[in-house]
Amino acid sequence: MRVNHFIVMLTFVYALAVSAGFLAYRSFVVFPQLQQFTLQNHQNDVQALGRVFQAEADHLELLLIDWAKWDDFYEFVRRPSDAFRQSNLMSDTFIDANLSGAYIMDKRRNLIFGVQHPYGTTETYSISESSSDFKKILGLEYPEDDEVFCGYIQLHGVLNLYCIATAQDSNVKEPGNGYLMFSREVSEAFLDQIKAITNTQFQLVNPSQITDRVIPITESDKITQPKSSYFLGMVNKDGGYDFIVNLYHDEDEFPKKIDLQTWILLLGLLFVPVVIFLGIRFFLVKPLSEMSNFILRIKTESNPPEFKDYQFIFEIRVFRDAVYELMEHLKLEKNHYENLSLTDALTGIHNRRAFDRDVKEMWLTCARQNNPFVLILADIDYFKKYNDALGHQKGDEAIRETAQALRKICKRAGDGVYRYGGEEFAILMAVEQTSDLDGMLDAFQIAVKDLGISHPESSVSEILTISLGACLISRPGRWMNSISYESALKKADKALYSAKMNGRDGHVIITIDEVKLSED
Repeated sequence: MRVNHFIVMLTFVYALAVSAGFLAYRSFVVFPQLQQFTLQNHQNDVQALGRVFQAEADHLELLLIDWAKWDDFYEFVRRPSDAFRQSNLMSDTFIDANLSGAYIMDKRRNLIFGVQHPYGTTETYSISESSSDFKKILGLEYPEDDEVFCGYIQLHGVLNLYCIATAQDSNVKEPGNGYLMFSREVSEAFLDQIKAITNTQFQLVNPSQITDRVIPITESDKITQPKSSYFLGMVNKDGGYDFIVNLYHDEDEFPKKIDLQTWILLLGLLFVPVVIFLGIRFFLVKPLSEMSNFILRIKTESNPPEFKDYQFIFEIRVFRDAVYELMEHLKLEKNHYENLSLTDALTGIHNRRAFDRDVKEMWLTCARQNNPFVLILADIDYFKKYNDALGHQKGDEAIRETAQALRKICKRAGDGVYRYGGEEFAILMAVEQTSDLDGMLDAFQIAVKDLGISHPESSVSEILTISLGACLISRPGRWMNSISYESALKKADKALYSAKMNGRDGHVIITIDEVKLSED
């Protein structure tokens, strides 16, 4: 089979497979998922509405219980007094609580005190037992002791949320001697607030005008198909609806099985590969064949001639294998020389170049992740005297053994020991508990002492010791992005100098953070 024929056949098969597969995937996989997603969103909207209305009822119930189970209020219901009325009932308490009505009745439901504060007004009005609103209130179901009933009622021509509780002492031991009822208007402002909280669109409707199915607002699972409009009712104790809202959604929210974007995407999927295949046919196959044959023959000939005989897939395989072989060889060579460039020949640990690379990376990582870390500089005490007394060969052995001892302490991934220069080493370590840093530095000193390398010229010990200077970044953060790691390196060098001035064979820690660095 010729490559040109293969490309034409592949293009046709691809177009057919993509068209059928894409349309089938869109119709039987994506579209049902989009429908399910839309349904879930609608159910979530209903749940959100139900939760907000329930939260409002819970809030009013808590406020009501706070009053109804109050000893002073219990005494007032038993013996009404002007002093309690003036200090508690005639103040702005009900206005501040956003109540539209407060009603106090004795056990026989005779009105002791009743006021209304319609939403949007600044006045409070008293009501009498003969008012139509109070007659509606008398028709409600009243709770027994320890019970609270909440629901919705039409008062002064507006839908109100109400809660009723018995008046009892604060310990709820005495029987109830009356009732307290609070009401709160379901105003337009309240509805607008719910719309903003739930990010939904709805409106209150007249129940008598509803002919469609009404779904309880607390039973979102009864919505089984996404629709543009739902009628949701707040179920009362009698099984009816206190109110009904019409929740509606824009038509643009509903997915279509095959929409305009799908057709455009399908045409793009068909058009782009055709162009690519034609380009491959005219601009890639011929040079690729020539290159593959050239690579194949260059293995045996120094000057291979051009080869015009194209072979099906063979040249691609040869070219690929040859290029991969070459790339693998180059990669191995690169890694080998890179490792050599980052390793100290004497000690086998990382060198100064590796330190410069790793400290930059750790500096940026700790700044981003807010992980404390420490930069340590270590120096062999009186090393020049050691070299002069025992010779450079012994000095090299001491450096090598010291490096390996330090490396054994750094066991966690990400920690590193580097030969910084001569007899000086650098250490990078993440710090989980900053209080453990002294112990970590002691461990480095002990590890070197445990080598037991005799040092006849040392003024601090008969064996080889080290001094360490540490710079602890205790509270890393974004402030580190404005400076370089060299600031910490200078602090570590300063700490090392202090350790030497203190008599060597010890360590000094300098802690820096954003505040301390700015003070410096």
